[in-house]
Amino acid sequence: LSDGWYSVAAKIDDAFKEKIKERKIFIGSKLRITSAKLCGEKPKTPLEIVSRDGTFLTISLNSTRRAKCFAKLGFTKIGHSHPVGLSKCLKNGGFITSVDVVVQRVYPVNLFIKTPGSYSSNTVPSRVYNR
Repeated sequence: LSDGWYSVAAKIDDAFKEKIKERKIFIGSKLRITSAKLCGEKPKTPLEIVSRDGTFLTISLNSTRRAKCFAKLGFTKIGHSHPVGLSKCLKNGGFITSVDVVVQRVYPVNLFIKTPGSYSSNTVPSRVYNR
């Protein structure tokens, strides 16, 4: 992987390998990667990394998206993730940074009490659990 200035080896998951085989990701593709992990015996800064010294970046497909052709390369601010829908999450795609969901219904909290010889169910008032 390279940002045009520095480069580092990468370890990818099985789903990522499939996208490369399908030619959906290829040399020259711009990627938005979040939650990458720098690994190795002793991780180093980009200036200290020498080719094949054992330092690599671990990335997963669920935390990677294609970037626009005019997107700026390099590090961006922390906290700017790209949420994905549940339909886009792959079971073998690794870590998921952010999921975009919509809460359609909220059910009241039920309290179940089981004592020897009896069993009861009570709904907890919303003012108690909405604090």
